[in-house]
Amino acid sequence: MLLLNDMFDLQGITFCFHVRIDTYERLRNIKIVTSYYRKHCTNFQYIFFEDTTKPVLLEHINLHADDKYVHMINTGEWVKARGFNTGAKLSNNDILIFHDTDIILHPEQILQGRTRLIKSENTGLVYPYDGLFIYTKLPVKNKFEQTLDYNDLSEHLPSTRQVYFQNENVWIVHNNSVGGCVMSRKDIFNKFKGYNPNFRGWGYEDDEIAKRVHILGYGVE
Repeated sequence: MLLLNDMFDLQGITFCFHVRIDTYERLRNIKIVTSYYRKHCTNFQYIFFEDTTKPVLLEHINLHADDKYVHMINTGEWVKARGFNTGAKLSNNDILIFHDTDIILHPEQILQGRTRLIKSENTGLVYPYDGLFIYTKLPVKNKFEQTLDYNDLSEHLPSTRQVYFQNENVWIVHNNSVGGCVMSRKDIFNKFKGYNPNFRGWGYEDDEIAKRVHILGYGVE
């Protein structure tokens, strides 16, 4: 449970976001996600890599002192891998979070991931959640947008992990994902050369990096 007055110290952590605002929902999502962490967490950095023909994000997001923003003109497919690698290079911190713009985590999960990365010299990647991907139905999303209260999401967690299960609140689309939120230490991330920039679009870069990091002898947790 996350109490409304809880504040979590994310000292040493940078969130890297790849952003392309080509629909209203993508804009809405990035505003919700970033506002949620602003409300409940302190001492972290945001880095935004906007990958589009015309910059839009800064009209809707306020950067704080340590935040950074990069815009790349791109008329083709997304270059999410390049965006994440750029964010890693620009980070002021040792702990990196490669965070999609349509997910929410309890901050305690992030803190546990940070602890694992700091304590283990051989851990390459940490996934601070259980791989379950859920779409919320619109009334749930609308309420969360107003409250930014984690409990307004967690109360709808289904009892099953069956893919394509749905009810009036949520729809399960994946139960073993290696995307969404990925954590790494900057020094180790540099050793395995980050994400493969040859991938275009999004999706397969998540599977490839997990496999490659494991083959190179680093832990994937």
